[in-house]
Amino acid sequence: MFDELFWWSRFYIEKNKDTKTVYDLLGEYKCFLETYHSERCKSFDKLCSTEPEAARAEAVVFSFFKWNGYAIQVEETGNEGGVDFRAQKDTTEFVVEVTSIRRETFTGRSGTPENLISDGSSSDPYEVPRLIRSKVSSKADQMSGYDCPRILVITCEHPEYEDILLNKEAFGANMFLTSPPKIGIPGGNNIIDLADSLFFKFQDDRDDRVVFCRESISAVLLFYISKFYTETAGLLHPKPAYNFSIELLPLVPFVEVLVPERVLTSEIKDYSVEDFDNQISTRWIPDNSPNGLFWYN
Repeated sequence: MFDELFWWSRFYIEKNKDTKTVYDLLGEYKCFLETYHSERCKSFDKLCSTEPEAARAEAVVFSFFKWNGYAIQVEETGNEGGVDFRAQKDTTEFVVEVTSIRRETFTGRSGTPENLISDGSSSDPYEVPRLIRSKVSSKADQMSGYDCPRILVITCEHPEYEDILLNKEAFGANMFLTSPPKIGIPGGNNIIDLADSLFFKFQDDRDDRVVFCRESISAVLLFYISKFYTETAGLLHPKPAYNFSIELLPLVPFVEVLVPERVLTSEIKDYSVEDFDNQISTRWIPDNSPNGLFWYN
C-alpha cells in the first residue's frame, strides 16, 4: 500500500510545479485534429462528452510519443476500426492503439477506493490482472494485420494503478505477464499459473503444454494519468509477430519474460513446462530501470 509521506510529497510537488495539465494536452490535441483531421473532430468531441477519461487518454498518448521524438499520424477514421496512431522516426515505424479503464471500473474490480489514505480497504491483486487481460484480449484481433510492431496502451486515472506500476515486486506490473503468484508447497514443484497471463496460456485447459498467445500485440504500455504527469511501464511480448525494441522508448521501464533461447528459436507451437525449466519468471530491463515519469511540458 502507499506510503503516506511519499504521496503527500508528490501532492506538494504537483501543487508547486510550473507545468502543463492534462487539460492543456487535451486542448492541444483538439487543435491538432481540427487542423489536420477535421473528420475526427466530431467523434472526438462526442468522446470528450461521453468518455472523458478515454479522451484524455488519447490526448496524453499522442503527446507522449511526440515527446519521444516520433511523428504521429492519426490512423483510425470514423467507425472503421483499426488502431489509433502510427508513429514514425527515421526508419522506425509502429502502430499504437489506446484503451482506458475507468476509475469507477478499477474501484469496482480491485476493491480499492480512490481515497487511499483515509480508507483502510485493500485491493484484490487477482482481479486487476483479470481486468488487464480482458482489455488485451479485446484488442488482439483489432491489432492484427499491420506489417510493423503493434503497441497497446492501457491507461487509468485511479491512483492504485500507479502504485502497481511503481512496484517491481511480485504484485507489480510483472504479474500481468505470468499471473499473480500462487502459494506453493514447501519442497514441492514450482506452481505455474497462467490463468491471467497476457501472452501465455495452457493448451486446451491442459496444465502440461504451454503456448504463446496474442502474438498480434508486440508490447503493452501501462499509463497512469494524473493531472500533471503520467507514469509508465512496459510489458514485452516474448514471441510476437513483430518484435518491439525497448531502445525505441529508453526512458520507459519494461518487464520481459525470461524465456529459454531454445523456445524462442523453436518452430513448434506448444511446449512442455520442462521447456521453461519448470518456471516462468520475469525481470525489469534495464536492471536499473528508472520510474517512467513524464511531466506534461
